[in-house]
Amino acid sequence: MVVIESEMDEIREKIRRLEIEMILVERKVGVIPEQKDLRAWSNLNKLGKKIGVLWKSKKPSWQLISESRR
Repeated sequence: MVVIESEMDEIREKIRRLEIEMILVERKVGVIPEQKDLRAWSNLNKLGKKIGVLWKSKKPSWQLISESRR
């Protein structure tokens, strides 16, 4: 049951991300006026914490991004 719940949580998270992407696409084409989505910020915060826990590199993320742009 734990595996199924974990998979369901992953599916729910993917759905939330897709909803956020749809909002962004609609904003870019002018369909919806921009509004703050507190749920989206909450999800981003949770995702950032997960990334921080699983971070494997000795370099901070900003440095990796900077190097990848060169």
